[in-house]
Amino acid sequence: MDFLSSPNLEKLGQEQAQVKDSPAEAFPYSVPDGARTWKIDSVRLDASLRQADLAVTYESTGVTDPAALRTEATAVLSAVLRAQPSLRQNFHGLWAYASRDGKASPVMELPMGQIP
Repeated sequence: MDFLSSPNLEKLGQEQAQVKDSPAEAFPYSVPDGARTWKIDSVRLDASLRQADLAVTYESTGVTDPAALRTEATAVLSAVLRAQPSLRQNFHGLWAYASRDGKASPVMELPMGQIP
């Protein structure tokens, strides 16, 4: 959970930041999707539904209509799976978090079978 903090958790974060060639250095990650390219800010493990999901935070185009936001998130998740097809086999689903002006907001969660 993003809102929890402790000295041990902060120390772990500092130690992770010192690791050379860490996965965190891969971000931001660009994912092509036809004529557009999505910028992925982070990917993290999410087990809130008691199954291993990945949470993908991407830079939104700024749409505010819920239907358009869902369409955008579905396109991002689909592009991520085309770029990294092995994720389908190893995780239950993906969460989409839209990021705009430094603020991330949850959009949806989809099981792998529902992501085109």
